[in-house]
Amino acid sequence: MTSLEELNADRPRPWTVAHSDFRLDNLLFQPGSPHDPVVVVDWQTCGYGPGISDLSYFIGGSLQTDDRRSSESDLVRDYHQRMQAAGVAIAWDDLWAQYRRYTVAGLIMAIGIFLPMGPLAHYFKFQALPPLYFVLLPLILFAYMGLTQAMKGLYHRRFGWQ
Repeated sequence: MTSLEELNADRPRPWTVAHSDFRLDNLLFQPGSPHDPVVVVDWQTCGYGPGISDLSYFIGGSLQTDDRRSSESDLVRDYHQRMQAAGVAIAWDDLWAQYRRYTVAGLIMAIGIFLPMGPLAHYFKFQALPPLYFVLLPLILFAYMGLTQAMKGLYHRRFGWQ
């Protein structure tokens, strides 16, 4: 790999704070609230990069296939219009190309997690994790999901968020 500057030079602009795990289950809603009707949670993977990457990840990971196919272009066009209204100058074709570029983010993330940790790690000269890790991983994930649901429940009870 070359320098970080060269790597980032290939990432499209404009950049903003990107959540990097922007999914429906990381959003809390407060029906009937006139202000800030949505709260975004789970910010531990945020960074600075193309905001369109969050939209691509959200549409690809949060919508059913038929819903995505029927509304994908309209959702990205709405995003484009809002970007322009906020003073961000980006051509539709450029934004659509960026959106398409980031549609594989979920797949890349899954591969990036699996390869260094999975049974093929030795093939790529990675140190494979011990088998006990794969036994404990579901327990860790279920504990994480439980904690996440408990926090969302707290928000719901305390602040009326859903």
